[in-house]
Amino acid sequence: MLALIWGEVLGVDAVGVNDDFFQLGGHSLLVTQLVFRLRDALQIELPLRAVFEASTLSKLADAIREDPERRTRADKAAALLVQVADLSDEEVERMLGAGDEGGAS
Repeated sequence: MLALIWGEVLGVDAVGVNDDFFQLGGHSLLVTQLVFRLRDALQIELPLRAVFEASTLSKLADAIREDPERRTRADKAAALLVQVADLSDEEVERMLGAGDEGGAS
């Protein structure tokens, strides 16, 4: 997904793991565009400087994976689903009913 977004932003057909964003024609305005597209597509908050510090596809991917603050919403949701799956039916019912203030069942 990261390679596809790079290709779209840079206007190139193929991006290799060791390709450098700036050697492929990237510049500061395109970095901004890249960061916004990554945020929209992958739900990650990435500072602009991260692209300058890790300008190859593989290094940026590693930086995203290694920083726990940049975990995607999907990762967080998956972790919550695992926790919910471990609950008993009674616990789920109790939790769902906790927000129900005297409403009908």
